[in-house]
Amino acid sequence: MTPSEQPSPPSRASRRHDSFFSSFKYVYSNLRIRTKFFLGAGALIVLGAVVGWRLTFPLMEDMVQRQAVAELENSVTLLANMVDTSLKMSIKNRLRGIAEKNREIAAHYQVQAASGVMTLKEAKERVAEIFSSQRIGKTGYLYVIDSKGEVLFHPKSAVSGENVSHFAFVRDQMMRRMGYVEYMWRNPGETVPRAKALYMTYFEPWDWIISVSTYREEFASLISAQDFREDILALRFGASGYALLLDDKATLLIHPKISASEFSALTSSSNMSVIEKITENASGSFRYMWKNPGEEEARQKIMFYRTLPLLNWHVAATAYLEEYQAPLANLRTILLLGAVPFLAVMLLVTAAISGSITRPLREIMQAVASGSRGDLSVRIHRKSGDEAGQLAHYFNLFMSRMQDYERDLRNEMDERMTAVRALEKGEKRYRMLFESMQDGFAMFELVPIASDMPGTLAGSGTDFRILEINPAFAQQTALSPARDTGKRLSEVADTLSSYWLRLYRRLASCEMPARFGDYSPELGRFFHVTAYRPEVDVLAVLVADVTEAKTAEEEMRRARNYVRSMIDSMPSVIFSVDRRGMITQWNAAAERLTGKSRDNALGQHFTTQWSLLQENAGLVESALQNHESTSRSAIEEHAGDEQHFYEMLVYPLLISDVEGAVVRVDDVTQRIRMQEMLAQSEKMLSVGGLAAGMAHEINNPLGGIIQGVQNVRRRLVDDLPANLRAAEACNLDREALACYLEDRGILGFIESIRESGDRASRIVRNMLEFSRTPQAVRELAPVHELIEKALSLAASDYDLKKRRSFKTISIERSYDERVGEVPCSPSEIEQVLLNLFKNAAQALFSEVSTGYKTPRITLRTKREDDAVRIEVADNGPGMDRATSQRIFEPFFTTKDVGEGTGLGLSVSYFIIVQNHGGELYVESSPGHGATFVIRLPLTAGKRLHP
Repeated sequence: MTPSEQPSPPSRASRRHDSFFSSFKYVYSNLRIRTKFFLGAGALIVLGAVVGWRLTFPLMEDMVQRQAVAELENSVTLLANMVDTSLKMSIKNRLRGIAEKNREIAAHYQVQAASGVMTLKEAKERVAEIFSSQRIGKTGYLYVIDSKGEVLFHPKSAVSGENVSHFAFVRDQMMRRMGYVEYMWRNPGETVPRAKALYMTYFEPWDWIISVSTYREEFASLISAQDFREDILALRFGASGYALLLDDKATLLIHPKISASEFSALTSSSNMSVIEKITENASGSFRYMWKNPGEEEARQKIMFYRTLPLLNWHVAATAYLEEYQAPLANLRTILLLGAVPFLAVMLLVTAAISGSITRPLREIMQAVASGSRGDLSVRIHRKSGDEAGQLAHYFNLFMSRMQDYERDLRNEMDERMTAVRALEKGEKRYRMLFESMQDGFAMFELVPIASDMPGTLAGSGTDFRILEINPAFAQQTALSPARDTGKRLSEVADTLSSYWLRLYRRLASCEMPARFGDYSPELGRFFHVTAYRPEVDVLAVLVADVTEAKTAEEEMRRARNYVRSMIDSMPSVIFSVDRRGMITQWNAAAERLTGKSRDNALGQHFTTQWSLLQENAGLVESALQNHESTSRSAIEEHAGDEQHFYEMLVYPLLISDVEGAVVRVDDVTQRIRMQEMLAQSEKMLSVGGLAAGMAHEINNPLGGIIQGVQNVRRRLVDDLPANLRAAEACNLDREALACYLEDRGILGFIESIRESGDRASRIVRNMLEFSRTPQAVRELAPVHELIEKALSLAASDYDLKKRRSFKTISIERSYDERVGEVPCSPSEIEQVLLNLFKNAAQALFSEVSTGYKTPRITLRTKREDDAVRIEVADNGPGMDRATSQRIFEPFFTTKDVGEGTGLGLSVSYFIIVQNHGGELYVESSPGHGATFVIRLPLTAGKRLHP
């Protein structure tokens, strides 16, 4: 090392510092523990007092100052609100007086117009002149709007006639019509909106909302600062704090101590900065130094101020800061006086505590000294639970263990012998367990294989010397523990199955430990193999025959798949839940109906999968709680335009410790509809029976009427011998009688009665035939006569007559002469035709058809090769494709509620297709009417195929 690289010697000051530190460390380390504790506690107490003093009092001073500012701010805000409220009430009363006076003027002229002194127009013009001549303040004015927001009068003629309801304050006027309103308004050319006020009153005869509007700042003269003098002077803050009032020219308006002239003198002094802060800023607070007249020194004060812009006043509140901080000064004095006695007491307490620590230490030191001299029986008799007591306890425990050490050494040989006997006993237990194991266990030593050794193990490079095998392994492999122990596998390869040789060749290349399942085709058995190496060259193998478990598992899997397939093949929605309502099974029908797959549904709460389940969750919860089956029928649900009914059954599931429920939901829509259809059929049968009875009752007197009319005509007109004899006996001129009857139209009346009777008779006969219960036996019936009978029934249908008479519909016929008789049930065919005629008439009479040309029904028949074709066409509104595809569904109807059941066309379809083997379909498009086509087979028992 060069001289320049030598470290510089320490300075004299550094040496003195190190020497002082070393001396202090030496002296402190040799002090007694009691002295160290006493000095340390005293230093901490003094340091804590100083730090607490320096941190606490600044925070308390800041808190006192903020409290003072808050008190001053609240007082100033109270004064500002009081002044603003007084100004608002003054403006309101002033504008209210003007508005009500002008309403009286309008009322006066309205009375003049009502009495005829002038016209209403002249009265309104006169009132408008009076309104326009008035001025409120400098820029205020009157204007009039109506309840719709239209300006009826305004000093600016360009505004009159406009609708100003888009302004928020105008909408307020339209709603309230009377009262006081404040709002912000900016005239064209102005950049900043100003506060305005208006008072409105409502003159109802003319629908006038009379409004008086002006800027609020123009009414500042309505109030005086002296009005608030008592309130301002009454405020006090601390001992000498007060409130004051200035204007924007720094003129003192109100002050509790200084007059305006004295204040003017102060503004020219160094106090001018305080006045400038008040007059130049809108609001705020600050601290400042202030000296009142007659005082020698300025003192610190705190002030909060606020500006009243409409009056150009400045309200301020001020107080001396020392008055708010006086309690802190008193507290500081009290703490200083109490610090000395507190420190003395703390030092005495510290001395007592240090003594309680050092006394047990000296006692422990004496006991340790005795123990080090060989007295192992020494004990420290101390029962305290502190650290000294614990230390004494550990010392006593140490000495007790030292005493026991000698005794332990003497008994060591006895313990060793006991351990040997225990090992021998454990060996016997191990051997018993080894021999009785159900799984095969073997241990092998890994040795190199001979290079010229043929067989399965030749390519592995490793041979296995049998160290130990249990009976179960011997039974699995056909080895003998007595004969083959110590041999290599290569030596007994001829007696082993090829599976075992493949297994051990696999184990020779496996990473240890190894665990895998395996199957032997030769043995037809499943094995679970576990292998590990307890030593580097030793291999332990555990072979468990799991064939029976595998077979049972496979059977269980097949059974589970069978049950799942069976549940999935059922049309009902079937699922199961656990006691928490979580889904555990979900069949294919549930997937199709809800659109939720099994994977997504499993593990989810059942109420989240389908709204129907959520609405009926109480059934499942009841079954889970009460362990009883529950059910609910005819649960209605709407999916778009379709209505469905469901039946829900819940069965509690209790299998050992598995708790849950099985839920089955069936779509019973068709069953419900069939029940309704059966009820409707029963109703129709009752109505048919009633109609048949009425027809029989009507037919008897009707026959008498027809017969009587025929006899009257025959005895008045025909030249029967009996008629001639009676006329001659009565001296009656038959030619004169005939002339009289002809002249008075009596014969025409009689003929009309006869025709009406015949028509009524045909109607009754058709009703009887229609209401007659159809027979299973078909008969040949003329097609055209069936159509005409159905037309006659439709013409007399009461439901159709309630809207418009069926006779107002034009009936056009286009019959094929080749069409004759067809094998059918006449009453059923008449029922179908009547339904088609009624549907056509209702479509023609519907509101949709209003404005169409003359309603018309066209009837066509046509002979085909194997069938008769009947068409019923109308020129009504027609129907769209969606409606035509569903027109034959049960309960589907396009009519209003109460006008149709939706069964007529579905029953007709059933009669034609099922009962007669024919066809029934519709051809229609919107605006082009509808054509219903019936095709009936000409051969009985034959069915048509479209």
